[in-house]
Amino acid sequence: MVSHEIRTPLTSFRGSLVLMAGGVVGELTGQGEELLTIAVSNTDRLIRLISDILDLEKIESGKMELRISSFQAEELLDRAIEEMRGLAAEGGIEIEKKVEACLVDVDSDAVIQILTNLISNAVKFSEPGSRISLAARCLEGEAEIRVEDNGRGIPSGAFDGIFDRFRQVDSSDRREKGGTGLGLAICSAIVTQHGGRIWVESEPGEGSIFFFTLPRTEPAPVRIPAPRELVKPSVLVCEDDIDFVRLMKVILENEGYSVVPTYSAEEALAYLDENEVAAVVLNINLPGMSGIDLLNEIKGYPESRRPPAIVLSVEERVEIPDLPAPFLLDWITKPLDETRLLARLKAAIKLGKPVTALVVDDDPDLCSVITRLLENRNIRVETAANGFEAVEKFRKAAPDPIVLDIVMSGGDGFYVMDVLRDELEPRKIPIIVYSASEPTAEEGKRLATETTMFLAKLKTSQDDFVGHVVEMLNGLLPDASRPK
Repeated sequence: MVSHEIRTPLTSFRGSLVLMAGGVVGELTGQGEELLTIAVSNTDRLIRLISDILDLEKIESGKMELRISSFQAEELLDRAIEEMRGLAAEGGIEIEKKVEACLVDVDSDAVIQILTNLISNAVKFSEPGSRISLAARCLEGEAEIRVEDNGRGIPSGAFDGIFDRFRQVDSSDRREKGGTGLGLAICSAIVTQHGGRIWVESEPGEGSIFFFTLPRTEPAPVRIPAPRELVKPSVLVCEDDIDFVRLMKVILENEGYSVVPTYSAEEALAYLDENEVAAVVLNINLPGMSGIDLLNEIKGYPESRRPPAIVLSVEERVEIPDLPAPFLLDWITKPLDETRLLARLKAAIKLGKPVTALVVDDDPDLCSVITRLLENRNIRVETAANGFEAVEKFRKAAPDPIVLDIVMSGGDGFYVMDVLRDELEPRKIPIIVYSASEPTAEEGKRLATETTMFLAKLKTSQDDFVGHVVEMLNGLLPDASRPK
């Protein structure tokens, strides 16, 4: 009520002055314009002072209710920098940041107010061409945030009471630099309400560093039960957007999965070093270590402990060299395609067993070469000399990919595809038609499924052949490679 009764007339007063300055009451004389400029400037100072007093009273009286949510520290710093970028640019000052991935439980608007107050002070006391540095790091149970400038510094004797009301290092600052003398008091009150600490380190002529701490989110460690007790397949989700993680938990838990939420690549690796999961779903744009780096770390795990991965990202797919097969099952571009994600996760659960390729070719020497090539990529190989033998083998156990020649005695490639269509779901099995000659358009239609790739033996190098097999297993068949 008091806030409304004070702010409303001040707003009307300032609005009237601005209208007068805009010529609503006619053209002013030079002296009139000067007096009006003074009136507007001092009205702005009065509004800032009253707003700060009201905010401080509200905080200290406990009437300001904090709306606590989890945020990445980097997001808060970015928002504050964006708000202060214009002021810094006017002073010819650059703002930089260095942030560790750290999740904090805070009222974001209140923390932005702390940061903008500290940045504003740093800008006021910094010379043009200098820099202001923002940093955040994770400590035990809390995050430490700092705002550093290269300004004139603060004498050690002025540290006491620097966070008190109306306290300024030099009384002339209020006249020369503006401000109300309440900014640091408000910062201190907000930090205290969050259960944190605030302090300053400074040397005259060396600049100042303001530090404050905030409570850090400490997710309870998730332990997967022993295999004999395991009921739900566990999926590790690595995503720094906490709301998206919550959405993923709802979707996946409704489908019977157990979800392990992590918010940085470092946190995901720490968990994977100690636990096994059925699959990893990750974003590429992560704070600190990137999603690409995370994939490269996971691919180095032993085959028995390497979970398949699915990327969910706003970024388009990029090529990652030397991926083992199968590993990267899909790269899904946001917004989330829920049906596609769940289908890939089902494939990931299936891939908990070793991957086996069925090579169907009547040339034993070529079968030996293909076997060595694929086994070098940790793919087990079964061979069949003709279509009849191939059908007998995949009736016993469906292979993961099939490498299929067309022309063979004792059941050709067309026979194999006909049986697959009748007895299995060929669209779920990657099929590489590997033939000495390219099929005709009509033959292509007979052989085609949603997951068929055609490779000509004389035109495909060994490296390209293995690369295509791995690509098929990873669920990333390019549209251009599919038969029309």
